[in-house]
Amino acid sequence: MAAETATASAPASAPAGSRPQKPDENVFKAELEKAEKAHKAAMDRLNAVRAKIDLATPNKNKDQPNPTQKRRQELIAQANEIRQKQAGGKNARTSKLDQIKRLDEQVRSRISEQKTAKAKVPYKSIEDVDRQIAHLDSQVNSGTMKLVDERKALTDISSLRKIRKTFGQFDDSQKQIDELRAKIKEIKDSRARPDQG
Repeated sequence: MAAETATASAPASAPAGSRPQKPDENVFKAELEKAEKAHKAAMDRLNAVRAKIDLATPNKNKDQPNPTQKRRQELIAQANEIRQKQAGGKNARTSKLDQIKRLDEQVRSRISEQKTAKAKVPYKSIEDVDRQIAHLDSQVNSGTMKLVDERKALTDISSLRKIRKTFGQFDDSQKQIDELRAKIKEIKDSRARPDQG
């Protein structure tokens, strides 16, 4: 329909028997120049966008990466290196925490063993045991005791001497507990210093 209106209006402007007008060459050149300028501007914009895309996307030619790709590869390598260092540090911290937990459990178990062993002993210190041994020994040596009481006192003295030895074991176990606590403190101190792996 639009074609019919165009053909209908064309004969109205020019008489039917007349020749078409010769196109104006100056107008044609001006419009051509304007179109070429617009085309050149569009091509410049296209080339600028292509250059940006080439910088951002990886080059298919691995032998000659552009500067942006080189920088990107360097940053990726640095990030991987940092990840490895952090993983190593995390593993070291985890192993130290596990070591601290194990040592702490040992300390707790030894303390509880020592408390139960001390609870079984009716005396608080070696001096109390020595005092009781000396008291029973002086009674036996005085000769005023009955034979049955004397035998009972001698068995009590031998059992008190065994108890005296257990007090020596308490000291040894306390030394071990103190050593374990010192190890725990040393590990915690080394954990506080990040320069030591």
